[in-house]
Amino acid sequence: VGLNLAGKLARGCGAIIECPEDGIPTVFQIRFHGCKGILMKSPHIDTDSMQVRGSMKKFTAGTVPFPEVWVCEHSRPYSYGHLNKQFIMLLSGLGIKDEVFLAKQADFFRALENMLADPMFAITILNWRNRPDLAAFVAGCTTYKEFKREEIQSPLRFIRNKLILKLEKLSIPILDSRTLFGVCDPLGLMEYGQCFIRISNQG
Repeated sequence: VGLNLAGKLARGCGAIIECPEDGIPTVFQIRFHGCKGILMKSPHIDTDSMQVRGSMKKFTAGTVPFPEVWVCEHSRPYSYGHLNKQFIMLLSGLGIKDEVFLAKQADFFRALENMLADPMFAITILNWRNRPDLAAFVAGCTTYKEFKREEIQSPLRFIRNKLILKLEKLSIPILDSRTLFGVCDPLGLMEYGQCFIRISNQG
C-alpha cells in the first residue's frame, strides 16, 4: 500500500500513534471488494495506490462497487502474546510445569500492583493495552512528582481497575514475546529460508 493511502487507512481506523517516526502502521489486514489479506506500507509504489496478489481474491464481488477498504487489524508496537486458559491447558499437556505459569502470573500481578507507583511497570502495562500515547507521556516524565500528577494517575487507575475486574478470565501477557504479522518479500531481497523481524523494545 502506498504511503499516502496507508496514512488514510490509519486515520480512518484510529491507528496513528505518537512516535518518533510517522506513527502509521507498517502492516494492515484488510477486506476489499472480494479480497482479503495483508498489505504492507511501501515507498516503491504510487503513493495513493495498493497492490493485491491473486491469492488475496476470495470471491467475485459482482458489479456493485465497494470503494471502502475495511481494516480488520494492523501492526502496533508492543503487541505482546498472552496466556489464557486454553493455551495453559495445551502447554501443560505438552509437559510445561505449573510453576512456569505461576511465575508468569506472579510477574503480571506485580506489574499491576506497582503500575501506579513505578513508571516502568506503568509503561509495560500501557504498551500491552495498546496505549502507546499514554506510555510515551509517562516515559516523558522527568521527575516522580510529575508521574504522580492526577492527569497521569487517573487513566492509570482506570486501566488497572479494568484489568483487575478481568482477572478471572486469566489473560497473562508474556512480555518477552510479540505477536507478528507475516508478509511476503515483494522486492526479493532475501534468500530462501530467510526472515526479517523488527520489533519494538523498551529502552
